[in-house]
Amino acid sequence: LSTGFLFKYDLAKESLDKILGDIAGLQVKFSADGQKFVYSAHDAGSLQARVYIYDLKTEKASDLQNTGLAEKCSFAETAKNIIYCAISQNTIPAVYPDAWLKGEALFNDSLWQINFETGEKKLLSDRNFDVKQIWPSPDDKFLYFIEKNNGSFWSLEI
Repeated sequence: LSTGFLFKYDLAKESLDKILGDIAGLQVKFSADGQKFVYSAHDAGSLQARVYIYDLKTEKASDLQNTGLAEKCSFAETAKNIIYCAISQNTIPAVYPDAWLKGEALFNDSLWQINFETGEKKLLSDRNFDVKQIWPSPDDKFLYFIEKNNGSFWSLEI
């Protein structure tokens, strides 16, 4: 498992600044406005991946209190404090994201809406999927995703 880094390059100042560094299993997915991102990191103690939100303005990370992968999350289009995530409650201990990407571990994801400012979580669907990509419609009325196991395209009315 390799460690990951995330840098920001400022064109005006011609400076390169480290945002995150030396994080095992790092995956990152930005909000549409580029001000926040969700990231996941491998936790060697639990052999799970943890999911966090990072705010570039405050330079603070907050733990979403879930195991999962950043690839399985997407920011809402209309609400700046909402993220949609596919979260598996019963993942086997493994080296993530590598075990999942190689097909050595499967997820049984439920779809959730999470307010990362208040911590409120709303279950959108408890049907089990192994979500590969996820994104909302422009009006946040639908959630689209790909089922990893068979490549099928799904939509869920929110």
